Amino acid sequence: MAFGALLCACVMVLCSAAPFKLPQRIEPENDRPIIGILTQEVEDYMKKFGKTYIPSSYVKYIESGGARVVPIRLNQSSAEHEKIFKSINGLLLIGGSVNLETSDFAHTAGIYFRLALKANDEGDYFPIWGTCLGFQLLTVLVAGENLLSKTTAENVAYPLNFTSEASSSRMFTNFPSDIRKALSQEPLTGNFHHYGVTNEAFMGNEKLSGFFSVLSTNIAENGLEFVSTMEGKKYPFYGVQWHPEVNRFQWDPHHNFPHSSNAVRVSSLLAEFFVNEGCFCGLGLIYSNKTCTMPSVTFQDLPLNIYMVIFGTGIFVFVLSLIFCCYFIRTIVWQAGGESQQEIAVLTVHTQTSAGRFMTPTH
Repeated sequence: MAFGALLCACVMVLCSAAPFKLPQRIEPENDRPIIGILTQEVEDYMKKFGKTYIPSSYVKYIESGGARVVPIRLNQSSAEHEKIFKSINGLLLIGGSVNLETSDFAHTAGIYFRLALKANDEGDYFPIWGTCLGFQLLTVLVAGENLLSKTTAENVAYPLNFTSEASSSRMFTNFPSDIRKALSQEPLTGNFHHYGVTNEAFMGNEKLSGFFSVLSTNIAENGLEFVSTMEGKKYPFYGVQWHPEVNRFQWDPHHNFPHSSNAVRVSSLLAEFFVNEGCFCGLGLIYSNKTCTMPSVTFQDLPLNIYMVIFGTGIFVFVLSLIFCCYFIRTIVWQAGGESQQEIAVLTVHTQTSAGRFMTPTH
């Protein structure tokens, strides 16, 4: 009876445990990505509207790629910025005209840049995109110095002069061949800058050339070759000296905004690309060579219900072993007892027979 009660208790433990499930791979998509856009100090003529701003074209650009936008104000503490960083899936650094070393925009971008480096090193995929001034700021943050020189390309659209690394890049690898060809032949990239990083200065800086791959260059009005597109070799950081957002969301007739069908497709593809980069965030995924894998699960990482099942199974097997041993011992005892009774019976019969031989019949 005691063994039966113990067996019932083991069965109850197993039944009460949550169903056993192996850890399953999570699909590497976050269908509600949030991209932070860093605000920038306003120029003098805009001060009547506030202290910082974000051009609406950047917001529309990110939203068109399938993400929500969070504006990041500059006048917040480091703790507040860290909290925001943990709540977003990527960062966009906009174009503009502030100082790349002393402005609040540059200082705040540096906070997020360092947080992103640390996060990516720890396996938390966090992309950053820089457009125009944002592109230039990324070069300053990586190189540790301002390498800009006069490379005026104001209000002009260019095709891209692709480098050999463009075809294997993350940014352009999924571009249809006809769009990639058009991007190299048609003026699809709007440029509105006076300064840039020349290809010579870029390659001459070990920190910069070791961190970023140059995907395209262009020729400025003064004949200098400047880097127009780059992406991180190890980190998901991207920069364009040109403006992909204007192709769909800027309409000033005084500016040379590309609006051809191919220009619109380029803008759409890049918006979707960056938003999809943000879709890998916040899932505890390790991102390596465009393949998402779950981190390895060790024994101590198993959920509680698995421990209960393992413990209950162990007790169940132990009880079954005890029952089997008891049954085996009892069988042996029964067999031994049966043989003893048979021997006693035979001995009794033999004794009675022997005694009968010596009895004298009476009359």
